[in-house]
Amino acid sequence: SYEHLILPRQYGFVSSAANQMYEDKEGRIWIGMEEEGILIYDEQSFYQYTQEEGLGSNKIQSINADRANSLWISSYQDGLTQFSNNVFTHFTEAQGLSSNAVWEVEADTANNIWIGTQGGGLNYYNGAYFIHYESEYPSSSNPIVTLHSNQQQQLLFPSAATLYRHDGQRFMYLKSSKQLDSRILDFIL
Repeated sequence: SYEHLILPRQYGFVSSAANQMYEDKEGRIWIGMEEEGILIYDEQSFYQYTQEEGLGSNKIQSINADRANSLWISSYQDGLTQFSNNVFTHFTEAQGLSSNAVWEVEADTANNIWIGTQGGGLNYYNGAYFIHYESEYPSSSNPIVTLHSNQQQQLLFPSAATLYRHDGQRFMYLKSSKQLDSRILDFIL
C-alpha cells in the first residue's frame, strides 16, 4: 500500500517538479526537486536542503548512494555534490569534471563513482581525482542520462542509441543493426 503526501507549502513546493526520489538506509525519502533543492521526509516530518545549507545547486537531477552511504547529488548545470557525515562537498569543472551538466551518478561494486554528463561524456571519480573518458567510446559528446553497475563489476550505459559496457579495463558496445531508440535503452537499464 502507499500513502498520499502533500508537499508542505512552507517550503515553496507549489509548482516545482520532483525529478528524483531515493530512500536511504534509515528509511528517509530524499526528493530531488527541479528548483528547490532536496526535500527529505522521515515518516514524521519534512525538512529541506538548499544551497543555503551547502547543497551545490537547487536544481536536482539525480540522487544515489555509494557503498559508504555517502549521497551523490547531480544537478542540471552546477556539477555534483557529495553529502557525507552531514557535510556537503561540491565538485565542478574547476575540480576536474568534464562538464557541470551532470545527469546521473552511479557507484560501482568497488565504490568507484561514475558520472554521466551532457556534452562531457563519462567521468570516473576514485575519491581523489576525476578521469574523463573522451576518446574511449565513439559517442562521448552525447548525453549519458542513465548508468547501471551490475554484480559482474561492469558499468552499463546508453548513448547515441548504443549500449556501452565497461568491464574495468575497456569499453565495449552493443549496437543493433536497427538503430535502437535511446529511450528504450534508458528504460531497460
